[in-house]
Amino acid sequence: MRQLVHRVSRSASSWSLIAAALRFGSALLLLPLIVWRIPSDELGLWYVFVSLGALVALLDLGFAHSATRSAAYLWAGSRMLLPFGIADPLIETDPTGEAARRQPNLVMLSNLVATLRVYYLSVGGLLLLLLTTVGGAWIWHKSVELANAQSIRLAFFAYAIGVSLGLANSLWPSLLAGINAVKEAQQITAACLLAYFCLAGAGLLAGLGMWALVSGTIVAAFAERLVGRTVFNRLVPLRPGKFDLSMLRTLWPNAWRTAAVGLGAFMVFQANILICSAFLDLRTTASYGLSLQAVTLLVGVSDIWVRVKLPAINQLRVQGMVERIRAIFRPRIVLALLTFGAGAAVLLLLGRPLLELLNARTQLLPAALLATLLLIQLLEMHHSLYGELVYSENVNPFVRPALISGLAIIILSVLLTPRFGVWGMLLASGLVQLCFNNWWPVLRAIRGLGPAGQNYWRPF
Repeated sequence: MRQLVHRVSRSASSWSLIAAALRFGSALLLLPLIVWRIPSDELGLWYVFVSLGALVALLDLGFAHSATRSAAYLWAGSRMLLPFGIADPLIETDPTGEAARRQPNLVMLSNLVATLRVYYLSVGGLLLLLLTTVGGAWIWHKSVELANAQSIRLAFFAYAIGVSLGLANSLWPSLLAGINAVKEAQQITAACLLAYFCLAGAGLLAGLGMWALVSGTIVAAFAERLVGRTVFNRLVPLRPGKFDLSMLRTLWPNAWRTAAVGLGAFMVFQANILICSAFLDLRTTASYGLSLQAVTLLVGVSDIWVRVKLPAINQLRVQGMVERIRAIFRPRIVLALLTFGAGAAVLLLLGRPLLELLNARTQLLPAALLATLLLIQLLEMHHSLYGELVYSENVNPFVRPALISGLAIIILSVLLTPRFGVWGMLLASGLVQLCFNNWWPVLRAIRGLGPAGQNYWRPF
C-alpha cells in the first residue's frame, strides 16, 4: 500500500487527475452555492465578465503555446529554434543505437525566459487598459437596470486588475509544462484550486455574491503564477538571461497563428455568451453560461489523459520517435472519449434534478439543448486534441479554418439567435464546425505521423 501511495504521488498523470478531480469537485460543490446565493441577472453578468476576460486575454497572441513548445525543444537539447519545424529532429545515438539525450540548452532557455518576461509584462498592462475601457463600457451598459449596479461595476474593475496581473505572470505554467514538470505544475494547480474553493465558498456563504467569485478567481490565478515562478527557478539552473528581440521574431510566425486559432475558438463558443447577453435576457444568458461551464469542466476532466503527455510528445517529436508518439496518443484519446461519455450521461440524467432539489435560482438548459451542446463540445474536444498533435511538429495549418469558421458562426448566431434563441447559437456552432474543423485536423495529425500513422485506425 505504501508503495502504491508513493508511486501515485510521483506520477504526473495521477496529479493531473487529482487536479482535475479538485476542479470538478470544487465546481460541483460551488455550483449549488452559486445558483442559490447569486441572482440569475448577476450570474449572467458574471459569465459576461469571464467572456470579456477570455476575449482580451487573446492579447497573449499565442506565445503561451510557443513558449511551451520552445522550452520543450531547448530542454531536450535542441541547438536552435526555428519559426516552423524542428531544427534537428534526430539526435546523437549511443553505442547500442538508442537515442541519447542531449543536455538542455540552458543559454537559450535563459534568454527565452528573460524575453518572455518583458513581453508578458507589456501585454498585461495593455490588457488592463482594454478591459477597463471597452469591457467596462459594456458592463456599465448591461448593469444599468440592476439595483446593485455600482457594486457590479467595481467588481468588474477588480476582476480586470486580477486577470491582467495573472496574464502578466502566465508564462511560468507554460514553461513548467515545457520542461515536462507536469507533476509539479499540477500540484500547484491543485493547491490553488483548494484556495479558490475555500475563498469563494466562504464569500458566498457570507453573502458577498459576485465578489466571492471575483476574489477567489484573482487570488487563485495570481498565486498559481507566483508559485510557478518559484518552482521553475528551483528546477532549472537558469543563467542570467537577456532580452532577445530576435527570439520574439522567431516565435512570432507560429505564435500569431496560434493566436488566430484561439480567436477562432473564442468565436465558436465564448462569443455566444456576449451574443446571448445582447439579444436574449440575462436569465437565459445565465442558464447558457452555467451549462457551458459544466460542459467545459467535463472537457477539462476528460482531455487530461492526453494533455498530461503533450510535453513528452513535444520532446519525442524533437527526437523523431513518432512510433512512441502514436503508442502514447492513441489509447489516451480513447480514454478521453470514454470519460466524456460517462460524464455527459451523468450531467443529462442528474443535472437538472439536483439543481431543482437545491431550489437553484438558475437552471441548466433543457435536455435537448444540453445534449446538443454536449455533442458539439465532444467533437470540439476530439479534434482539438489531434490539433495539439499537429502543433508538436511546430507548425500551425489551422489559421484560415479557425477564422473562417469563427466568423461564419458569429454571423449565423447574430442572424439566428433573435429568431430561434439558444437553438440558433448551437446550430450555428455545430453545423459550421461539421463542415471542416471536426474532421480535418484528425486526418492532418495522423498524416503527420508519417509511416507510423498508416495503420493508425487498425486497432479500432
